Amino acid sequence: MQVRGIKGWIATPIALALAAFLLYKADLGRIVNALSEAPLGVIASGLLLYLAFNLLKALRFHLLLKRELPFVRLIPLTLIYSFWSNLLPMRAGDLAYLYMLRSGERVSISKGISSLAVGTLFDVALIFASLLGLGIALKGDLKGALPRATRLILPALIAAVALLLSSIVLLGRRMPMLKGGGVIAKGWGKLSEVMNEIGGFRPRDLLLGILPLSIGLLLLRFGMQCYLAEGMGFRFGWARISFALAFTSFCNLFPIQSVAGLGTVEAPWSWALVGIGEGSGDAIASGFALHALILAYAIVSGGVGWISWSLTKVVRGSGMSS
Repeated sequence: MQVRGIKGWIATPIALALAAFLLYKADLGRIVNALSEAPLGVIASGLLLYLAFNLLKALRFHLLLKRELPFVRLIPLTLIYSFWSNLLPMRAGDLAYLYMLRSGERVSISKGISSLAVGTLFDVALIFASLLGLGIALKGDLKGALPRATRLILPALIAAVALLLSSIVLLGRRMPMLKGGGVIAKGWGKLSEVMNEIGGFRPRDLLLGILPLSIGLLLLRFGMQCYLAEGMGFRFGWARISFALAFTSFCNLFPIQSVAGLGTVEAPWSWALVGIGEGSGDAIASGFALHALILAYAIVSGGVGWISWSLTKVVRGSGMSS
C-alpha cells in the first residue's frame, strides 16, 4: 500500500505535467466545440451504452465470483467500481472493489482478488489480439513497416497468457501450505487462498461464460467510444479509433494512471493516432474530449450506484433488525 502510494505521488505530477503540455499543444476551442456541439442524442446514447457496458461487466463479475453474489446486487457495486477506476490513480479502484466486496457483501479478499486476476488475464489476451489484428490491418498507414517481430511477439504473448491461465487452473488447487506463523508463512497462505480460488474455475465456465462476456465487453467498449468520437466530429474511421483505443488500453494495463487518468490516457491515444498519420491537433483534442465525456458518464453512473448501494444496505439492515 505504501509503495503504491509513493508511486502515485511520483506518477501523478509527471502525468499532470504531460497533460498540461498536451493541452498547450491542443486547440482548446476544438475540444470545447466537440463537447458543446455534440448532438444530445449522441451523448444520451453514449450514456446508455456506458450503462450497458457496466451491466455486462457486473454479469462477468457474477461469474468470476462463482455466482456467490446475485447479479442484481453486483450492479451498483460495479458502477461504483467503474467510478473509482476512472478517478483514482495507480489502479487503486481495484482496492475500492475489494473493500466493497469484503465490507458490504462479506466476500473474501482472496475471492475478490481471483475475480480481478482472471478478468484481467482475459482482458490482456483480448487487447493483445486487438492490437495484432488492427496493427496488421493498418500496417500500410503506420509510419514505417510493421515490424515482423511484432507479428511474432503479440501471438507469443497471447499464447503465454493462455498457458498461464491453464497452468493456474490446473495447479491452483495443489499449492502446498507452509507451517508456522511468520510473515512468509502468512503471505504464502494468502497467496495459496487466491490460487486455490483461481484453480476452482471450471474450464467450461472460463471458455463458455467468461470468455464470451469478455469479448462482448471489448466490442461494446470499443463500439461506444468509436460512436462517441464520430459523433463529436472526429472522422478518423472506426479502425483507427479502435487501434488507438487498443493501444491506450494496453498502456493503462500498467499501474501508471494519474488522478482521473489525466495525461496517461491522452498521451498514448494521441501517440497512436499520430503514428497512423492523423494530425496531432485533432488527435490530442479527440483524446481530451472523449476522456471528459467518459469521466462524466462515470460520475453520473457512480452516483446512481452509490445511491442504489446505500439504499440496498438500509433495506437489508432493516430486514435483519426486524
